[in-house]
Amino acid sequence: MEQRSTLLSIIAAGICLVILSGCGAKETEGGLLGGVTGAALGAAVAGDEAEGALIGGTLGALVGSQIGRASDERDRERAAARRAKEQRRREDRLRAEKRDLERQLDKWCDGCKKWFRIKGATMCPRCGKNLIQEKFCGVCGDKFSADTGYKFCARCRVPLKSR
Repeated sequence: MEQRSTLLSIIAAGICLVILSGCGAKETEGGLLGGVTGAALGAAVAGDEAEGALIGGTLGALVGSQIGRASDERDRERAAARRAKEQRRREDRLRAEKRDLERQLDKWCDGCKKWFRIKGATMCPRCGKNLIQEKFCGVCGDKFSADTGYKFCARCRVPLKSR
């Protein structure tokens, strides 16, 4: 009969722990494991098994849930740090895309030696020469900024093309 009351106390303590443990997964696991272990140890050590199981289960649940809560908090902090890092990467990627799109609008006039930002323009509004975005080698594919003044590829020694 005493074994039955001890078993019922352990089960009741476990059910209470699941309900009262909180929302963290590891906090719940720690509270449940601590409560069951504490109840078993309390029943084995104490003279009155039911009272020992109740006290041991309660203390074990408190200790286990505190350890689990700390682990849950560490996991939440790590997840927040990962989200913040991913957000920074996304922002950096968007800044780079914006820079590339703006660069596509910038065009160079070899006649005026000046940059223009006129959407869709192909000719300089001042001198009428062609506007270019970059110079490139038709042989090796190397690209050069339009304002470098290079007329020949440094590697192939062939005239650079404009686009």
